[in-house]
Amino acid sequence: MQSKYKWDNASFFIIDKNKVSFLRDLETTIVRFAKPKYNKQKGRVRDEHYLKRFLRNKVKKNRKKLQKQEREEDEKLQGLKDTIEKIEKVLKQNSKK
Repeated sequence: MQSKYKWDNASFFIIDKNKVSFLRDLETTIVRFAKPKYNKQKGRVRDEHYLKRFLRNKVKKNRKKLQKQEREEDEKLQGLKDTIEKIEKVLKQNSKK
């Protein structure tokens, strides 16, 4: 972070080399939220369209997964309902005898 005054402290972080592609975006986000008092730089998210596309695809994938789980649960519930109906049918037939 650049400021017109001297630094009084600093932090050091180690980032996994496989995660470096998001480092600039992460720094930009932190600076935008923190709004340091003497910071002259605002930062821009490079390839913002990529990030939006990535997030959209993630949401789409999770929605599909959720719908699939709901369908499977609905099928299980329907199977249980069918089983209950068969049992009730048998019970009614036995009670008539």
